[in-house]
Amino acid sequence: MTKKEYEELILYICSQSKKPPVIPKFELLTRHGVVILFANRYKQKDSFYIRLTEFKRLYTMEVLESIAFIKKLDNKFNDMGWRYILLKGVALSKKLYQESTTRYSVDIDIFIDKKDRFDVINWLFQNGFTTNQYINLKYQTYITLTDKRGLTIDISWEFVPYFYPVKIPKKILFNRTKLSINSISLPVLKKDEEFLYLLIHASKHLYSKMIWVIDIDRYMRYHNIDYTFVVDKLNTLKAIKYGLYGIYLSNKILKTPLPKEIQKNIYKYDYNKIYNYTYMLWQNRLPVYKKIYAKSMLYESTEQKLKYLHYSLLKPTIYEYKILKLPRYLWWIYYLIRISRLILKIISKNINKQI
Repeated sequence: MTKKEYEELILYICSQSKKPPVIPKFELLTRHGVVILFANRYKQKDSFYIRLTEFKRLYTMEVLESIAFIKKLDNKFNDMGWRYILLKGVALSKKLYQESTTRYSVDIDIFIDKKDRFDVINWLFQNGFTTNQYINLKYQTYITLTDKRGLTIDISWEFVPYFYPVKIPKKILFNRTKLSINSISLPVLKKDEEFLYLLIHASKHLYSKMIWVIDIDRYMRYHNIDYTFVVDKLNTLKAIKYGLYGIYLSNKILKTPLPKEIQKNIYKYDYNKIYNYTYMLWQNRLPVYKKIYAKSMLYESTEQKLKYLHYSLLKPTIYEYKILKLPRYLWWIYYLIRISRLILKIISKNINKQI
């Protein structure tokens, strides 16, 4: 699909055009989190319509199962005094699209206090959840767990990995309110904090999913956001260019109205080249090195760019820690292992190209 066809697809999903430019592949709709939104719009009675309708029915059952587990989780967390926030998923679907089944997602995302992570994870293990990840909670900032039913839960206790250039203070992430889902009152972020979270989270992934652009548009059109708060926080985080990228996409594709607080800041930046890289991501054809370069373009200062490159290329990951267990005073060896693995990857790719 061309960039224009992607844009027209987004317009169609958001009821700003009468028909899609092309019938997209089903996998594309699920990968971008827009399959249910598309199903709600698509009325042509053909085999694709039947597939969409059946998928929607099955997904509704999955969501009800997820909500039942969230209720169990909420009761346990309240009993134990474990603070948490429900991020994205069914809560965001309910808030932005009126129904918890409209915004397609494949897992439950929660943010917890770092001090509770061992107890929370142990409780989930006791309730049938397992993980294929190498576990080292000293260095990890999140973990993904799945049970036999296929129910997946992502638990994070840091918003972004350590050493990442843009961080949201935890006091913002725990500025909570309550949202009623199926008569269950669940903790979620307040609207201004959630909007800020969505802007930074999606930029971290270079808006690789179309649903994130639609989320920004829905939030700006239908929720009374304190844009002075958002801009001030982005300034404090030194992340104005980084945070406003999603608003640029939303305005460019969906003609989302720009409030004066945003206009004063967004026109300083030329996002066109970054958008080209996002488009390549939508097509699933952006090489890793170009993705790293594109993300670095969202940072304004040389210091932030260097921090991001350090995090993306040089900083040891859990895979390096898995290879060898070292005492703290030999931590620098993990960097050597990381660099060695990168060199081996580059060499192996070059060899494969020659072959």
